[in-house]
Formats: sequence, C-alpha cells, structure tokens
Amino acid sequence: MKIDQYYIENIWNKLQSSSNIISDNSGHVQSTWGLYIVHCELLENQEYLKIGKANDLKNRIVDGHMSGKNEGFGKTILNTWLARDEELRKKVNIDLTKQNERISFINKYCKFQILVFDRKDRINCMEIEANNNLYLQYKDYWGINKGRDPIEYIEKPIEKTLKENNLVRYIRGNKLDQCKL
Repeated sequence: MKIDQYYIENIWNKLQSSSNIISDNSGHVQSTWGLYIVHCELLENQEYLKIGKANDLKNRIVDGHMSGKNEGFGKTILNTWLARDEELRKKVNIDLTKQNERISFINKYCKFQILVFDRKDRINCMEIEANNNLYLQYKDYWGINKGRDPIEYIEKPIEKTLKENNLVRYIRGNKLDQCKL
C-alpha cells in the first residue's frame, strides 16, 4: 500500500511544518495540487478552522476562500460555514453572512498553511484512481470511501484523524451548535 499510515504521517508533518503561509491574497500561491490547513487565532477548542485540498491551490484559496463567496459560482465550504457560524459571529461582532465581512474576517484572523504535492504524491493518487485492486486495498486499509477527487486519497485519512481528535472546526459531520470555540 503506497498511501499507508507512514505515508500520511509524512504528508501531515510536511503540511504542519510548511513555511508556505499566506494571510491575504497578496501572497503567491501556485496553481497546482496540494493540501492546506486554515488557522484561526480565535479558536480555543480546535486547532484548525478547516483542512482542504485542491487541484488548483491558487484558484481554491485566493479566488475561492479569500473571495468570501458562499453562493453561486466560486462558492466555498469555508465561506458557507463562516456564514452559518453564530458563535464566531458573536465573538467578533461581525456579520459573517455578508461577503465583505467574511473577506475582512479571513484577512484579519486566518492564515492558510499550504503544502504543494510532489510529483510522486500526484502519481500515487492517480495510480489508485486508475486501478480498482489498488482502490480496494486502500478502502480496506483506511475504511474510507474516496469521494470525487483523487487528492482525497491523501486528504481523507488526515481529515478522519483530525475529526476523531476534535482538531478542526469546519469538517463534514460536525454540527456548529456542538462545537464550542
């Protein structure tokens, strides 16, 4: 199994130690495959606001998340969660249902830590995607069904661990009313 526990821990360690950190859309972000974690200085009970993946990091982070969009073309899960987060809204007294307020919030309180995938990481994902036997081995090993994107072969095991340890606020299956800041 190419994407085993050791492999995922190595990717996670690279992501956590990455010096590629941006806090506004003036930073350079490559248009390539990778993972990112969103830090928010206001969190007390979770380590991260969100984890994400992208086939085009620049489009996802700069043109998506930092645009504040939560509806229509270019909307992002981060902005949809922010718009619904009453506890965070009350803490900063900002109306996060408004796009310009979300942009301001992201620029003021959030940082994106980015890991650009190596060529071998992309190849490993594509090999599993193209080979049903490798996919079944992956599924048996991790107990996870892949979604719509080959990058999820790397993202999903990390996401699963973060969720199990309550380390990320905005993640599939969490209910905001049960997530204390």
